[in-house]
Amino acid sequence: TLHADEPTPEVDWSAGAVSLLSTARPWPETGRPRRAGVSAFGMGGTNAHVIVEQADTEHTEHAEPAAHADPERAESAPADDAGARGTEHEALPWVVAGKTERALTAQAARLRDHLERHPELRPLDVAGTLVDGRAALEHRAVVVGADRTELLAGLDQLARDAEGAGRPDGAHVVRGTVTPAADRPVFVFPGQGAQWVGMARELMASAPVFAESMARCGEALA
Repeated sequence: TLHADEPTPEVDWSAGAVSLLSTARPWPETGRPRRAGVSAFGMGGTNAHVIVEQADTEHTEHAEPAAHADPERAESAPADDAGARGTEHEALPWVVAGKTERALTAQAARLRDHLERHPELRPLDVAGTLVDGRAALEHRAVVVGADRTELLAGLDQLARDAEGAGRPDGAHVVRGTVTPAADRPVFVFPGQGAQWVGMARELMASAPVFAESMARCGEALA
């Protein structure tokens, strides 16, 4: 229990089996998966509850660390299993990004060359690293393939083709751009205080953009 220095005196803690968990304690095996309920009762009035369950060790005990796709920080994984060939996947995405179109194609070329020099890197690990370990820049492309051969063919297509279109050797390449962060809409959800009468009156009088937005919202709700 976080942020509870002293239990409330409004509850009789000596009755029943409920207590505040103020320090870590052992959680012994019982022969079945561990499950726990986690509650969050926010000061702003948001109440949430989630039940978590222990992972199935039968499917996780053989998992291996992801091999990094960055040429400067490559790690290898065994190449003698299906994961190295990517044959256990119907489709696997490799995501490539760059600040400009030229940077995107250059990144695809570097990645292609690096993976050709390191055939031991597993396609699944490369896919994970490209999503979690690389910056999500404006110009993006996704190469989708069922195995290493198709994925490398798509990277080659992306590196060579300035437009990034087509379906080379069965590997599908999708390319596009995303809206810069500065141009994205922002949604603000206030906590306590939204019930104050006239609470935004000063802001509406001093900020024309806010006033125009409120007027459009009013029309939509009407």
